[in-house]
Amino acid sequence: MWILNVKFAAPPPPSWLSKTVIVSLGGNDKRNLYIEVLECIKKLPNNLSFVFIISNNDYLDLSKEIIKRNLKYKNVIFHKSPKNFYELLTKGDIALVAGGITMFEVAAMGIPSIAIPQHIHQIENINSLKKKKITCSINSGMKFCRNKLENKINNLINDYKQRKLMNKKGIDYIDGKGLYRTLQIFKKVLDQQETIMRNRDWEKIKESSLHLVHQK
Repeated sequence: MWILNVKFAAPPPPSWLSKTVIVSLGGNDKRNLYIEVLECIKKLPNNLSFVFIISNNDYLDLSKEIIKRNLKYKNVIFHKSPKNFYELLTKGDIALVAGGITMFEVAAMGIPSIAIPQHIHQIENINSLKKKKITCSINSGMKFCRNKLENKINNLINDYKQRKLMNKKGIDYIDGKGLYRTLQIFKKVLDQQETIMRNRDWEKIKESSLHLVHQK
């Protein structure tokens, strides 16, 4: 069960033209996916802007790898553990995400996404949203392929109909009210327990009363 930030209410409809791609692949890039995405950008349209949201843990290693590979881009911006994380997400027309909570958050915000698992257990999450046409992926498992990611990004940014569908499906299925529903479940359970305890107390009172009557 995922409990999301309630500020995702009433997200805007998707833009006709996709210009900004958010890249947020979790707090621990154990598969080195950020550098793989950067390599893919070489073959993607120059009019796209890429916003990388990176944890403190990954920033230094990624910086070293960028220098090592001599990668230079004018259309890429990096944010290291930003405090305005959710505000940055709202700037995206599409998002590249891992299969954790951010995937559910962008779905609730109506942002079409391409999901790439960082961990095996995330495959189940991704497949669950894929079946509902909320996200898409480049493979059914853990295998990563640059060509497939390049094609998937190109296809998604050029397919307004699919992005509009993913926008609607995500908003309809993940409405950001999970916390409220969870609290309602707890309240119902507590109310049931209170009723049970009250009935037990009442039974004890009745038994005590009957006992007193018999004594007389």
